[in-house]
Amino acid sequence: MSNQELKLREAEYFYNKMVGDFQNELFESFSFNLSAFLTASRSILQYTHDYAKSTRKLDQYNDLVTNNPILIFFKEKRDLNIHTVPVQPIQQVNIAMQFSINIRESIKITRTDSDGNIIDESEYEQPNTNTQNDHKNNQTKRTLLYKFTDWDGEEDILELSEKYLKELRKFIINAKNKSLII
Repeated sequence: MSNQELKLREAEYFYNKMVGDFQNELFESFSFNLSAFLTASRSILQYTHDYAKSTRKLDQYNDLVTNNPILIFFKEKRDLNIHTVPVQPIQQVNIAMQFSINIRESIKITRTDSDGNIIDESEYEQPNTNTQNDHKNNQTKRTLLYKFTDWDGEEDILELSEKYLKELRKFIINAKNKSLII
């Protein structure tokens, strides 16, 4: 197993920890595992870059990385995390509420004589099959997401990290095909 494949397994390990932390709403633990995920996954590119540089194959390495916005984003995210400021994802909570309302219709008919005296009054109400508020249709849904403020896409951190892992798997295959991984 190559160093890159070993680091991919390590990154997958920390990704799985992030998923568990997210499900248990452990934000601080999530952030720590995200930092470790960034470091492990970045090593894949670093090892390959160093080998490409030593074998004068940097052009081939750059061909694999340059036009891949996810690889570039995570590379920069890890570099900032290590050298500038710890990664700081944001928590986004979405709340959607759904309530049911019962509406009744009624008509009031008043008959009067020519002098304006009331002769007859009748009120007709449309039958309502549901006279009580239907509480089982009242719903509140809370959705929690962890996001990067500087990612332009709609993906949350877990979705984006999963895409990143897929891109890293492809990168390793392509780097092997170009003899950039031994």
